[in-house]
Amino acid sequence: MRNAIFRAGVLLMGAWTLAGCATPPNKDSARKDVPGSAVGRLAAARTVASQKPDNPEAQYALGNALFDLNIYNEAAVAYQRCLQLDPKYAKAYTNLGLALRRMGQPQAAVNLYEKALELAPDDTATWKNLWAVATESGDGARAEKCLKRLAELDPKNPEILVALADYHRKNGQFDAASGFYATLIALDPKNPDYRFALGICAFKQERWEEAEQAWRMVLQQDPTFSPALQSLPVVYWKMKDYDRAWQAVKAANEKNAPPDPGFVAELERDSGRKQP
Repeated sequence: MRNAIFRAGVLLMGAWTLAGCATPPNKDSARKDVPGSAVGRLAAARTVASQKPDNPEAQYALGNALFDLNIYNEAAVAYQRCLQLDPKYAKAYTNLGLALRRMGQPQAAVNLYEKALELAPDDTATWKNLWAVATESGDGARAEKCLKRLAELDPKNPEILVALADYHRKNGQFDAASGFYATLIALDPKNPDYRFALGICAFKQERWEEAEQAWRMVLQQDPTFSPALQSLPVVYWKMKDYDRAWQAVKAANEKNAPPDPGFVAELERDSGRKQP
């Protein structure tokens, strides 16, 4: 959120997004007797899989070891072998989907995630990965469904709450987004990002005083928080309070967080001066 850009009074906020897991989401903890390196784990997994070719757990572990080394095509084969041996192995569907997604097959991944959820409807890793694919493909309905389910499964998870808030904000549902940011503030009152985002929502609704209050509170917590320093001049400009806008520009410059030159030009034009 700290890479917010303010340009001529138009607020654009970058926000965290809930990405798909970078490693197999359902990967089991490594056994203590397995070598620590990824290459060592793969060698051990290959040995076990060759010794136990009809054991789904062994094939699943081999798939995870291959995935760790980005060998997605072989990982997919191992997961498929696991599922041939045990068609109800839900974690293997999820990890196979993730491997295929890495191989550029998002729709196949969606189908596998949905199959995994039929078998394990409360698996948050699968819901997260399904959400990521839906977001990338622009499937808003599925993305919203995934986020709501994740919120039911883990209602106090900050990452999920931020994703929900961001989803509603991007869709112009600022009251709903504000509610999630308020929850995040209650969970972590010392995190200035959440209160800054709350101010963004107020700004988007042209509730200038609320935005100002939120951002001033952010600066009480962190006087060097650049997005808030750059935001206050904009909201004062919107309020046509040019004196305070210029004072805020000066404060931002003193903290090495100069507002966007395009905005400053707008302020110069509207206030009729070039000095605070």
